[in-house]
Order: sequence, then structure tokens, then C-alpha cells
Amino acid sequence: MTSHTTTLAAQTGTLAVDGGNLFTILKESLYEESDIVFRELVANAADAIAKRRAAGADIAGTVVVGIDPEAGTITVEDDGIGMDRDEVDRYINQIALSGTQQFVAENQGEAVTIGHFGVGFYSAFMLADTVEIHSRPASGAPAVRWTGKADMTWRIDAGERAATGTAVVLRAGPASPYLADPQRVVAALEKFFPFPHVTILVRGPGLEAVVGDASPVWRRPAELVADEEMRAFYRAHFDEPADPVGWVRVESVDLGLRGVVFYRDTAGGAEAIDGRASVLSRGVRIEAPAGMIPKFVGLQHLVLECDRLPLVVSRAQVRSGSGDDDVPALVSECLSQELAIALHDLFTGDRARYEAQWDELAPFVKYGVLTDRVFASVMTRKVLFTTLTGQRVTVGEYLDRVTERFTGTVFYTSDPIGQAPYVSAFRSAGVPALVLDHVIDSAMMQRLELVTKDIVFMRLDADVARVLATGSQVESQAESQADDRAAAARVVALFEEVAQRRLPQATVTALRLLAPELSVLLTVDEVQRRMDELRQMNSLVTGRLGDGPAAPRTLLVNLASPLVGGLAAADPARAALVAEHLVDLALLGQDELTSDDLLAFLARSEDLLAGHLRAPALAPAPASASAEQE
Repeated sequence: MTSHTTTLAAQTGTLAVDGGNLFTILKESLYEESDIVFRELVANAADAIAKRRAAGADIAGTVVVGIDPEAGTITVEDDGIGMDRDEVDRYINQIALSGTQQFVAENQGEAVTIGHFGVGFYSAFMLADTVEIHSRPASGAPAVRWTGKADMTWRIDAGERAATGTAVVLRAGPASPYLADPQRVVAALEKFFPFPHVTILVRGPGLEAVVGDASPVWRRPAELVADEEMRAFYRAHFDEPADPVGWVRVESVDLGLRGVVFYRDTAGGAEAIDGRASVLSRGVRIEAPAGMIPKFVGLQHLVLECDRLPLVVSRAQVRSGSGDDDVPALVSECLSQELAIALHDLFTGDRARYEAQWDELAPFVKYGVLTDRVFASVMTRKVLFTTLTGQRVTVGEYLDRVTERFTGTVFYTSDPIGQAPYVSAFRSAGVPALVLDHVIDSAMMQRLELVTKDIVFMRLDADVARVLATGSQVESQAESQADDRAAAARVVALFEEVAQRRLPQATVTALRLLAPELSVLLTVDEVQRRMDELRQMNSLVTGRLGDGPAAPRTLLVNLASPLVGGLAAADPARAALVAEHLVDLALLGQDELTSDDLLAFLARSEDLLAGHLRAPALAPAPASASAEQE
């Protein structure tokens, strides 16, 4: 067999750049919209001002964006540090060699600059085929002029600029929409620079506008900002009709982080579940990276400014990091800590205010406890719940109020209206209970059971006997006479017959309860009921019916009820009818009546009312004392 293997000589070289296509890539791939030009050029101007200030100059710090339709130019001019001929050659003619990177390195990272890559300037060619730079450096070197074209040709020669600083001139041509409508420039700058670090002016025919607010509330000392200023800022910036419930200023010198988290007044008209976040880097609006704002904090409105956020080339987003360089993760942890400290101080220092704000804070605090380890370590035991009497208490405070008989048990209602008979009974017995009717409360209960030693949450209908019973068994509660014991047995047998048909899994128990107004109750084992609810939720997610036994239930017959007591001596047919109706009422309280059962219940109710009308007339009610006096 003949071999055709060919040996190739080794070759080395340098990657070539097709200059004719490079600007096309910058214009069509790196930047998506022409407004970006103003963000990049004004940010560069702000960097130049920051560099000159860092060098010790006391300057106004102004960026002027000039619109001249007659000349067909857009000019971005600053009073910053300027560039000499060598710097223009180094930073403009060599793409991606950033003067900011060198400046930050020389000043040990202390400079307050925005850009890092030296690419943003070239976005200017999105709006113009010819771009000029007129610059005079603060060093005293001669002024310089640079002229570049979209075909990547350039020229440097002596400049004529008299003042220190730089002017970038875009020869946009008469067809530019920004020349036809200078307000578009104002709108673009307000979008990217709502809170600039320098003064930004837009000047054009009949136009002179100041962009943004260079002194927003979070950059000023707290003692110099009135509460009404904070409220006004909140309403205007987030377009909210109602004032915030409160706010927390956040700050970290190490991260260069400062801002405000506002607690939203969702009862005041806010409809969206999630809040809104404005994130800034050196006054430039950017997109918040995933994970930088904790999930629970995202329920609120906030403004954050962080000097250390590492931006991607186009400045629009933040680069990911790791370890000590993962600034977004450090910001997230700082936010959790700051909010936990603020709410802890409010809880311990102004409990009345904490309780007054609780309706709006509750979902936010509970969600934070469930999702954020740092926040939970401080706030878990400061979660408030409302009692049946309307008081606000923590779980620890609730446990201090229950008697020794119920030590470790937290009674609650998940539906004060639907579970009204049980609520009434607990009130009558003087046993405190909590109202846990928010969608997040089920998970909150499990969390508290997990972190709090030896406590269990028990819904009101799960352990009625332990709370309201005066004894334990039928035999011990009935009178000693044989006929009384026989009457109690007949009542139990009556309800057992109904239960066999309607509640085959239930056990019938007769007790004498402290609440005679309650005739029949249906109780459900707490643990099994939670398992049932979990299976039902899982079936909604998966589309498959959950397996497992139904939660054990008990039909509790109250021998202290006059109505139940009268069943033993009543006509058997009428007693059976009443027993059936009482079981329906118990099922209705648990929202467990089927459609057929409900129809039967309604028909039986009408029969009972008709019988009531046929019964002998009732004696008239006695007149009240006030009526007699009249």
C-alpha cells in the first residue's frame, strides 16, 4: 500500500485584524441602539473630570452636549484632565487600550471612573462617519486634534483648543434624528444618567436642559434630608401614588455601596408583587446582575449605587466574579445584613411603629426568613402574628401566654371566617390562638417548628377535645343514672349510623365541651392534614393525583349541647334528620360538602324551616327596659 502522508512545516505569526470590518462589529454587535453613543461619550467625559479632580484640581465638573443642526454636529465637551498627543495616539489609535485602566492602576484603585476598556469611544461612529477630538491636557502640553473616519483612517495634528479638557465632535450630517429633534438627546441621557456625578447640560436651538439629579437623597447625609424629601423622591422615581411605609439607607465604604431600600405600601394601590430596582455604577444606570439583589429584597423598591461593580465592555451589565472579587455576591450579603439590622433595631427600639407597619412588612420579612440565611439568623424570632383578639405577638411571646396545659403548642386558624365556630369556641374558653391566613404562613410554620425547640403548630380544628373537653370518655361524663348513660349511647349510635354513610373513615367521639353552642365538630389530625395538603399541591404541579391515606378525622359530638341532648328523647325519624343536618354543618365548616350533599342540605334546610312555621307560635319577646320606660 502506498502512503500519501505529507509533512507540513511549522509556522508562527500574529493574528490579523481586518480593519474594514472592525467598526462594523462594534456598531452592529457590541452596541444595539444608537442612544448608547451618548452613554459612552458622556461616561468618558465624566471619567476625565474624575481624573482631574483626583489630581487635585478644583473644577466645576461639567459635561456639555451641544446640538448644532446647521453645522450638522453633535459635540460632547468636558472640563476634565484632557490628553496630549502621545495619549491620543496611545488610547485612541490603539483600540481597547484603556487610559482608565492605567490611571486606576497608578492610583491604586482610588479613582472614581466608569470605563475600563477603551472601546466605548468608537461607538461614536454609529452616528457619524467622521469624528474629531479636540483636547488640551492639564499638564500644560500643547493642544491636539484627532480626526478619524469610519474606514479606520486617522490624522493627528496641532490643536487650537484653549481650555483644559476635551471636545468630541460627531459630524452626524443633516439626516441625523438627533439633530432634527434634540429632545431625543435629552431623553437618552436621562435614561442612562438619572443621577450623574457631574453636571450634564444639553444645549441646542432654543434648548438648554440639565440632565438628572446630581445630588439625590442617598448621596446626602441623612440628617440633611427631610422625610418629605424621601417620600417625594419615592413617589416621583417609582411613579407610586402612595408614600412608602418606611425606608432603610444602606452603605458600605469597602464596596463603594450606598442607596435606599423603600418599604412599599402595597395596600395603597401597588398591584405588582415584585418591586423595582435602579442600579447605578458611578451615576450610570446599569442592569442588575442575577443574584446581586436578594429575592426577598426584590419585593421592595430600591436604588443602589456601587462603585466597585466590574462592568462588561458595553457598560450595560456586570461581569461575574468569584471569591473576594465577586462584588455582586458581597453586595447581596451586605443588603441582607443592613435590612436585618434596621428591622431588628426597629423591633427593639420602636415596637409600636414596627407593629403599625407589620401588615405591609409581613410578607417581605417572612419571605426573607425563608430564603435568606443572613436575614433569617436575625429576624426569625421577630416575625409577628396576629392573635384572635387582634394583638401582635411573636411565637415566643405567644408561648409565654399559654397555660402549662398547652406548653409547646401554638394554636392557629388558617381561615377565621370558614373556621368561625372553632374561633368562637377558643375565644369562649380563653385560649389564645394565632391567625395564619397568608399563603406564605404554611412554610413559615414549618420553619419555626424547625428552628424553635419543642413546639408544634396545631390548627383549631385539630385538637378541640384537649382544649374544650371537661372530661375524656362518654361513661365518665354522663350522669351516674343508667338512663342518662343509655341516652348518651343512643346519641352516639345515631351519629355513628350517619358517619358510616357520610364519613366512613371517621371515628365518632362524644364529649362534654365547654362551649354548649357547638353541637357537632369535625376534627382532623394536624400531621396527616398537612401531608394531604402537600400531596394536593404536588398533584397540581405534576398533574398526577397524590397517593396516601386520607387524614384521620373525628366526628366530635358535644353532649353539653342542648340540641344534641334533645336527640335521645326525640322522635327517631326527626332525630335522624337533625343528626344528618348537624353532620352537614360540620362538613360545611370544613368546606367538604359535595355538590349532591349541598343540594340535599339546602332542601333539608327548607323542610326544617317549613316545619318551624307549622310549629306553635312562639311567645313574644319581652320588651326591653328602655322600651318600657318610653
